[in-house]
Amino acid sequence: MIVLFGITVPKLWDATLAVPPFELYDINDYPKLELMDILLHFTYGPFAYFFIYGYARFRIRGPATIAWIVGYSLLGIGIEWIGTLAGVFTHKHWNLLYSFFVYGCLQGLLLVFTRLWLRSWEAARRRPRT
Repeated sequence: MIVLFGITVPKLWDATLAVPPFELYDINDYPKLELMDILLHFTYGPFAYFFIYGYARFRIRGPATIAWIVGYSLLGIGIEWIGTLAGVFTHKHWNLLYSFFVYGCLQGLLLVFTRLWLRSWEAARRRPRT
């Protein structure tokens, strides 16, 4: 579920902001789908997975959660900046600072989603089978 969330939500975000009427940035360097474009799509899932894995593994709680989100947002901006240099992204009316806030919001949403999903899963496990 985490990987699916990590793939779906950013792609929906891109599909909204990278097309008319907004057209804030271009994804990929050519209008046609290429092998590298497909590989790029598969980076979102592991990024979300490792975000949640590290959060659970290091038992991050309380104010450290904000630091974890900020650190991962900075990592995301670094990866996006490298992608911009490589021509994967072309920013028109977009700034990497905007991405920082978007990453932070999406990662916060991912944490909420994961907690709700795990709570639901645990409740389902405790229910007696009929």
